[in-house]
This record gives sequence, C-alpha cells and structure tokens, in this order.
Amino acid sequence: MLDCTQDTAPVKKLKRELGTVFFYAFSDFMPCLTEFEPVLGLYESKRGDQLMPTRRSIGFRDLKGWHASFMLLEFLPGQGEGYVRILGETYRTLFDGALWQGMPISQAANPDLLDLSHYFRELQKGPYIGRYQGALPHAGREHVYADIVDLPLTDDSGEPRYMMSFIREIRRPRA
Repeated sequence: MLDCTQDTAPVKKLKRELGTVFFYAFSDFMPCLTEFEPVLGLYESKRGDQLMPTRRSIGFRDLKGWHASFMLLEFLPGQGEGYVRILGETYRTLFDGALWQGMPISQAANPDLLDLSHYFRELQKGPYIGRYQGALPHAGREHVYADIVDLPLTDDSGEPRYMMSFIREIRRPRA
C-alpha cells in the first residue's frame, strides 16, 4: 500500500474544453493520487522488477471494491485500434451507454476529451500514469464530473497493450 499524504504533481497537463488530462511519471516511484491509492498500490505491488505489470498479473479478486469502476482496454499489436474488453457498471452508468463491452476504441473518439489510441501511446512512451478530471462530454452528460486514472499494462512478452482504467464520480468544481 502506498503512503500518500498529498497528491504528486503531474509532469504534464493538457487542458481540454471540459476538463484536464494529467500525466504522472512512475519509472522511479509511484505517484500519490490519494483517491486512487488502493489501485496504485496494487499496480506497484504487481510490477515486480518490471516497469509495468502484465495484464495477467492482476486478477479479478485483486480488484475487490473496484469492479464496478473498472474498465480494461486492449490495443492490437502494431495498430492504433483496440477494444473495450471489460466495462464496469459505474463506467456504463456515467457514460450513459456511450461505452459498451467489445466496443472498438475508434468509436469512442470524442474531440472534447481525447483520442484513446494516441493517449495510450503517450502513456507508454512516458511512461506515464494518466488522469482525467472534468465533465463527460457526450450525449448531454456535461453536467456529470468524473475523476479517471489510467494505468498501462503489458502482455506476457512485455509489450504495452492494455490499459486499466478506474473512474469515480466527483462533485462539480467551483468556478
């Protein structure tokens, strides 16, 4: 378990119309993001001597308490395309049907948020842990605010091909 007293500063921020995307370096140490401390602690514990844990190293039971707030994306080798492999109920509800299990990632593209394939490549290259805080820009859901953390994972050969994502609804920030 991580010992977080305050959140780590991001190394990079991208302002979007309805929120902000943050990038946190993690090659030397895991960042502290207090609201996501349990999943970051799990991620750190499964890394072993690798930079990123493998997809297989994190089991369903490891995610106890986070199942509803969990999404797993798989990116195809050498391609920009990927798919939503697992989609928890909180994701499904907050995105009001705009995401579904088996969905091609290219169908999730939203110019007000981010291109998931490009974003995942950015997380790999950093390497970074990603975070989005802001409104959910689709189908009139701009009044719904979320805090999302994204963690890259590798396949068994060490190739980054997966992204674990966790969401929680937050109160609308004060203007």
